[in-house]
Amino acid sequence: MDQVKRELLKDYITLSELARRAGVTRQAVSLAVNGKAGLSRPLAARAAAIANEATGRHFFELTDFNASLPKSLKNVCDDVRVCVVDTHYMSKEFMTALRVTTLYEDELDVIDALHLLVHDGDPVCVNGRYVLTLVEEDDYTDV
Repeated sequence: MDQVKRELLKDYITLSELARRAGVTRQAVSLAVNGKAGLSRPLAARAAAIANEATGRHFFELTDFNASLPKSLKNVCDDVRVCVVDTHYMSKEFMTALRVTTLYEDELDVIDALHLLVHDGDPVCVNGRYVLTLVEEDDYTDV
C-alpha cells in the first residue's frame, strides 16, 4: 500500500479495528499495509472492503493488502483508457489508468473518480474538479 493510502486509512480506522473486523491479528494487518507480508486473497478482499467502507472511498484493493497477488485482481486494469479533464485549468488529457494513478498519486479525488468510473460503469464520473470519461479504443490517442 502506498503512503497516501496509509495516511488516509489511519485517519479513519485503526489497524487494530481493521484487524478485528477482518478477523486477523493487528500484526498481520500492519505487515500487509507496510508491504512486508500479505494477507491471503480472501482476507485481503475483506480488508480492502473494510478500508473502503471506513474511508468512504473506492480505491483500496486486494493488492494493497497483498502485493504478491496477481495484477488482474486490481479494481482497475492498468490499460483502461481514460480522458481526464481538469475543470480548474480547463485541460484535457487522454491516458491509461496506469498513467492516471502515476500522475495523480497524491490527488485522491482523481484516484477515487477512476475507481468509481470503472466500478459504476457510468461513462462520466465527476469528483471534485475532475471529469473522467472512459474512452473507446478507436477514440484513444496516447499522449
